Amino acid sequence: MPKECFAIGKRAVVCQDTEMKGEIDIGSGTVLHPQCKILAESGPIIIGSNNIIEENVTIINKQPTPLIIGDENVFEVGCYVEGSKIGNKNIIEAKARVLGNTSLGDNCVIGAVCSTKKDEAIPNNTVIYGDHHNRRTQTASGGVSFNK
Repeated sequence: MPKECFAIGKRAVVCQDTEMKGEIDIGSGTVLHPQCKILAESGPIIIGSNNIIEENVTIINKQPTPLIIGDENVFEVGCYVEGSKIGNKNIIEAKARVLGNTSLGDNCVIGAVCSTKKDEAIPNNTVIYGDHHNRRTQTASGGVSFNK
């Protein structure tokens, strides 16, 4: 069982009724809403700056290596996140799931109720959407290219 150790940065907000277990580092400006769970079961969880973690979100590390979450991510209500790395400026929408030892690049969107496959590397700017977990790449100019 990992040691209980919490480091909370300046301007970070951890609301009452948040469940935290294990070794957790929360960056400045990050907000943890009530009833979210940050569970470092095997290895530490390192959360960067200015993230928003909404109600009923579960972020769990079942691996002995650190789960590293970058800056300016949004984890919407009821999403579930495992994985080895979450980059910067991602949106994990309501009830979405990031599974296994998946790594997520920057500027990605995992749509509502969508999920990743287990243990995959998702490149920057990927959008997972729809009933069949379709994928596309968003471009800097706002255009979209579809992956088959």
